Amino acid sequence: MRDLDLIYQLDNLYLELDLKEKELEHIERRLDIQKRNDEKQRYQLELENLHKIINDNQTELRRKENQLEDMKYKLSNLKNSFEKANVIDNKQYEHFISSVENYEEKIDTAELEILDIMINEDKINNKIVKTKDKINEISEELGNLIKKYDLKISDLKQEIVGLKYQILTLKEIISVDKLLKYEKIKAKRKKAVAIVKDKACSSCGMILPTSYFDFLQKNDDIILCENCGCILYYKKE
Repeated sequence: MRDLDLIYQLDNLYLELDLKEKELEHIERRLDIQKRNDEKQRYQLELENLHKIINDNQTELRRKENQLEDMKYKLSNLKNSFEKANVIDNKQYEHFISSVENYEEKIDTAELEILDIMINEDKINNKIVKTKDKINEISEELGNLIKKYDLKISDLKQEIVGLKYQILTLKEIISVDKLLKYEKIKAKRKKAVAIVKDKACSSCGMILPTSYFDFLQKNDDIILCENCGCILYYKKE
């Protein structure tokens, strides 16, 4: 096989290696895993806040229940005192009735407030269940993503090792002078070799002189495109 054929293969291997290394770098950043982790943390923070609300509700519920029991106790004492009284005039009776109505109104209000707290607590508990389910769903998805990424990273690293081995193998069989010329050009550009197609450079599109085309067909020496500086390669059919 001609040196130019080997150099063309070498250039393609370098391009493939560059793509694999960039893919590996992108995957190792694991941006979508970080995004899902951030989402999981938001749900965990929401869960903490919901538990805090539940605790606050429980504290408020106990306070309201104590107030309710206290008002019921006072109302009961008021009624007992009225029943035991021997002489009651109209003014005392009206005061008693007013006091009873006041207590009963406060008791009704307290019972409604307690009911509202309990209804709100049920709603929050439902949110807690849904939030926990979401956290578990994301955790499972993250586990699967991590396994997939670990496998992909392992495969890419093996492919990169294989490409580097192929590159070294080709370098050993390409003549030293041509390899040095190639590496000098490769150091300046991503793709160093351009195929000659329809008597034109595939890199820049410049139509080549007939002498260039004839030279490439008959020789194995390196010749550069005068326009873009790529190594010209004529692939024989």
